[in-house]
Amino acid sequence: MSRTNPDLFEFFGKRRGRPTTSARAVSTPMRDGGDPVVTLSRRLAVLLAAGAVLTTALAFVGGMAVGRSKRPTGDGAPVPTPIVRMPTWILRGAALNRISNMSLSLEDRALAAIRARHPQLAPFVASSPVEASRGRVVPGQFRLIVRGFTSEASATAWAKALSAERVDEAFPFRDCRPERAPD
Repeated sequence: MSRTNPDLFEFFGKRRGRPTTSARAVSTPMRDGGDPVVTLSRRLAVLLAAGAVLTTALAFVGGMAVGRSKRPTGDGAPVPTPIVRMPTWILRGAALNRISNMSLSLEDRALAAIRARHPQLAPFVASSPVEASRGRVVPGQFRLIVRGFTSEASATAWAKALSAERVDEAFPFRDCRPERAPD
């Protein structure tokens, strides 16, 4: 390709002698009535991101200031006390068979009898399956458990009182001893 003018500025369409200026806004008419195209420059994006971070930081600091101003002072305000768990004691009854010769099982009759005879223990009496070694359940057997004793002495007193209880021919709490409840 041969050129007659060796000047590269003319080849690429730039004219000589025209002073270089900074970018200026030029409005271009919209074609075909379409939506205008909005472009976001890098500088504007950085400024918007910095503004969002600054607004978030100011909101956080303001929230901390409001929270500190609403904090109760030491003038008669109640101070929260830590929750201290007291050890509780349980009574675990003897292993009994569920099957009986009556319409209700022995488990249901034993629960009903203990709850009727000792209404103060009624919310704390429950039945559980008998567990053998390694947590395996022994089929057809259950035991009564009384939970919620606050001291070993009160659990021992109830163990003596319940050891004489009899349901049909079974003694659900014979020879039971207080145990610490698992946490």
